[in-house]
Amino acid sequence: MDYQIEVTPSSRADGINALELADFLQKFRAAYVVATWFIDYELSRREDRIEFDDGHARYWLNDALPQLERQFELFLRTQRALPPVATLARHRLSPEEELVFQGISTNSPIRFIGYCTGTSLAALALAVAISGGEADLKNMKFTVQPMADAIVKIVKELRR
Repeated sequence: MDYQIEVTPSSRADGINALELADFLQKFRAAYVVATWFIDYELSRREDRIEFDDGHARYWLNDALPQLERQFELFLRTQRALPPVATLARHRLSPEEELVFQGISTNSPIRFIGYCTGTSLAALALAVAISGGEADLKNMKFTVQPMADAIVKIVKELRR
């Protein structure tokens, strides 16, 4: 499934601050990695064995996302010792779970365009949620707060 993430640079200059962009991508990937761990954990606990890879994953997730976000928040609060954000960001994921961008538009807002499977879609929606953003799963569009705000929010959520 193709998706698009929109991120507003924090600076109002004509360009994009490279340090801010690198910092955002590192923190966002760390949040995404933890979200994949949570999805794996949830799938192992479910009795109904939802297959995120089937064609109905997006529609199921659209209905289940508010509850999944609350469970993810609780999951983050109960994790006693998450690795540092930099270590999380470098964690290797399976090819099916990896966060890959097929294109990046540098106009404001910045748009990251990619393709994801059902599992990575769920992780992406949760990573966007803890960055303070919103997921529109019907249109496969994710909107993230301005980069500096998202960075602060992600670090706060991962260090609870």
